[in-house]
Amino acid sequence: MRRSIRVLTPMLVLLILVGCAPSSRSTSASDAASVAQPAAPKRITVGVQTDFNSVVTRMLRSGAGTRPGVTEIEQLVNAGLSQLDNNNALAPVVAEAVPSTANGLWKVFPDGRMETTWRIREGAVWQDGVPFTSDDLLFSITAAQDAELPLLRNSGLTLLERASAPDARTFVIEWKQPFIEADTIFAANGMVQHLPLPKHLLEGALSGENKAAYETLPYWSTEFIGLGPYRLGEWTLGQSLTLRANDRFVLGRPKIDTIEVRAFPDPNVLQAAMLSEAVDLPLGTGRSTSFDLAQDLEARWSGKVYFLPANVLAFWPQLLSPTPAVVGDARFRRALVMATNREEMVNAFYAGNTSVADTFIGPAEPQYANVKGSAVRYAYDPRAAAEAIEALGFTKGSDGMFRDAAGQPLNVQLHSGPTDILMKTKLSAASHWQQVGVTVTPVNDSDAQRSDVKYRATMPGFDTARFGTVTAIRNFKSSEVRLPERGYVGLNTSGYINSDLDALIDRYYVTIPLAERNQVVGQIVHHLSDQVVPLLMFHDLTAVAIGQRMRNVSWQGNQLWNAVGWDVL
Repeated sequence: MRRSIRVLTPMLVLLILVGCAPSSRSTSASDAASVAQPAAPKRITVGVQTDFNSVVTRMLRSGAGTRPGVTEIEQLVNAGLSQLDNNNALAPVVAEAVPSTANGLWKVFPDGRMETTWRIREGAVWQDGVPFTSDDLLFSITAAQDAELPLLRNSGLTLLERASAPDARTFVIEWKQPFIEADTIFAANGMVQHLPLPKHLLEGALSGENKAAYETLPYWSTEFIGLGPYRLGEWTLGQSLTLRANDRFVLGRPKIDTIEVRAFPDPNVLQAAMLSEAVDLPLGTGRSTSFDLAQDLEARWSGKVYFLPANVLAFWPQLLSPTPAVVGDARFRRALVMATNREEMVNAFYAGNTSVADTFIGPAEPQYANVKGSAVRYAYDPRAAAEAIEALGFTKGSDGMFRDAAGQPLNVQLHSGPTDILMKTKLSAASHWQQVGVTVTPVNDSDAQRSDVKYRATMPGFDTARFGTVTAIRNFKSSEVRLPERGYVGLNTSGYINSDLDALIDRYYVTIPLAERNQVVGQIVHHLSDQVVPLLMFHDLTAVAIGQRMRNVSWQGNQLWNAVGWDVL
């Protein structure tokens, strides 16, 4: 007992001395406050110029008239195997790599058949935690090829011979023949019009009795589950949508925790919100905001505004049942182009900062230098335009307006949606055409009409719309015409049917060598400009605005390509 006490006593003394020693750390309130606190959640507000009731519309027939802002929200909540980056080059997202002949994932065989292989990144899961596998891709292909589903699709899928899933992370497609866009399958804005679908959530909807209601499923809106960097949060239809960072995103958790999406149908109200710093980042608004408004914002806003060349703005004739019938005559369409002072439009709308369009390929595109000489050019010549219309059998009345042989006025409808530049272009052209004697009835389509595929396919006269560059070639295939027996689904909005053009388009998609492919593009450019399908006006400009708090946001190419890396001060 005494031995134990002798051993413990020095230890007790040591403990007492330590306890009585002055503290090396103050316990004042100021020190307590200096203890590290968790970082405050990062939030931004995104503004779009349209309300929407679906976050994924590009694949749905009812979404054919999708307005600016909706596709951008789709890319935030969903992701594909790949996507276009800020240089408009394909970059892998959910896949480990984009197939190429260099990496061996794209094979071209001597008999012309091809094979592309995709490997899904390890750890890829849907936003509900269910693993994303090659079975989901097989299911998506089945849905895309189901003619009874109200989906947008294109002829590229007809070249697919067989798809298989050797294992849970490997997806292989065998192609019947060479196809230059085989690497874009399930890419954002790629060949297949929709991104991967979750088999575990939608498989039941493919049964016969459910197909009619497929595009009205709550999955496409409030119950959406995707693969993107953000997932749906609170959503009050018609007011606001909250997106929350997806902790399970395959490329890592986004830096911004919450994105508040607010709709501003009036661009002036949106601009006021931006000037008051209530909106950090407008999405899709560059395609719907006027150049003047964007210039004003650039002068007064604390953020940055960039002006970039965009798609071609054009008038699309309705050629399935042209009304009046002369709309179906290329000579009449040539006369209308000659009657239009397109240089005046460029100066009035964009202060000369863009150019008249003679091809659907813009000056910034790599193919432009090779094909610009193939286009048929039409100079502004209202006298020649009037003479060409007279040669078609029309005569001018005492009011200076053309009439047909029966004495009926030559009257064409000119449609557009509510977007500022489309409205301006429509009214300007209407004025020019009326000066040469063509009566024009401008039609302002509602948002509901723009989303109605039957209405868009059968509207008489011309439709004012933008369209893309080389990727728009498939839009002129006869097999893409919006016919009633196809549910008015298709990419060929004009209903132009020509077997010679079909053959050229088919050659384009199977011609692998770039020099030979550019020659085919030149022939397509010549054909379309000669037949004036569509009536090209000018190369549009788009404004990209980025708030002063935002960091790592691209101002060129695909603005959403690195949303996972967006940050704020």
